[in-house]
Amino acid sequence: MSAPTDLQQSLSELLGDARLVACSLPGTALRLWLIDAHNMDRAFTPEETRRILHEPPYWSFCWASGLAMARYLAAQPQWVAGKRVLDFGAGSGVAAIAAARAGRWKWWPATLIRWRWRPAGRMRRSMGWNWVTARISSPRAIVST
Repeated sequence: MSAPTDLQQSLSELLGDARLVACSLPGTALRLWLIDAHNMDRAFTPEETRRILHEPPYWSFCWASGLAMARYLAAQPQWVAGKRVLDFGAGSGVAAIAAARAGRWKWWPATLIRWRWRPAGRMRRSMGWNWVTARISSPRAIVST
């Protein structure tokens, strides 16, 4: 299975030889498109380092904290069932996806990079892949609800 073209293109603009791979997350029923760590086992050029620091590809990693939260919500869905959930600093969106699958009422994955809100558009692919309807909101919508 090949990565969605828009996601792969976004990553390739940052790191030309980087590849996304389909990953099943251990201890969950979730899957994400994540950066292939074996492919990135090399030194980065100064230009690549600059691009990474300017706009880090948080969405292409599943952070341990997000995975731990996803596992917890799968085991304890009552913590979010019928509630509003904000996954701030969502990265790959794994905690938001887990909350959505656990029966949340409303949820928002949100990422703030270099003091600019980034809608979680890159997470949409992983959300749909995990049978979750994407509900992406702006900070104003989050504050006003």
